[in-house]
Amino acid sequence: MKIEETKIFKNWQKYGLISLEDFTENWNWVNQDPLDETGHLTRSMGLEVTKDMETKAINENNPMANLLYDENNLQGKIVRLEQVGSRP
Repeated sequence: MKIEETKIFKNWQKYGLISLEDFTENWNWVNQDPLDETGHLTRSMGLEVTKDMETKAINENNPMANLLYDENNLQGKIVRLEQVGSRP
């Protein structure tokens, strides 16, 4: 499956205006994870969500909602997360 066909990319693009280029760059970073000594992933990525992104999602997923939000504040940001230290 192509990255642009994944549910997570489509969702992040729709609500966070994440570009395919930015998503792919970070996806590749996660997939190049060297793994820890037990073979577990140490890298992941998350989406920093603005209040307006959250409100847009509420409106689109709830027909009764009609909350105001700023179209200019929908740009999300991908955050790289790394596991540091040992697992329990």
